[in-house]
Amino acid sequence: MVARGERLDQEVLGLLTGFGEFLLGGVALLLVLLIAGMFMYTVNSLIQAAALDIVEGQRLEGTFIGLSWGFNGLFNGVSPLLAGALAEKFGFKATFYYAAVALILGFLLASRLPKLKARKDSA
Repeated sequence: MVARGERLDQEVLGLLTGFGEFLLGGVALLLVLLIAGMFMYTVNSLIQAAALDIVEGQRLEGTFIGLSWGFNGLFNGVSPLLAGALAEKFGFKATFYYAAVALILGFLLASRLPKLKARKDSA
């Protein structure tokens, strides 16, 4: 038979152990998100900075940002739904084929963009 004091100690130790595991799990999750954020979310910023340099002085900055974020939102909203439907109908492997086709189409569309001349800086 366990004495009341020992039982209380075991309960407190169990709570502290559970809290420690939660805390360490939270720290690990935070580290993963921080590291992923360094790589995942920089691409759009770099593309926008480069494109804004190209359209600078043409009064197209707002139009570009609107189109860029609009298409990003559209494709980021529709793509998971389409991938899920493909996975249900044809299996999980179909989502990888869908991703490959989407990347190839994006590359082909980007390669058809007109070539831009380097602009001369006024400074």
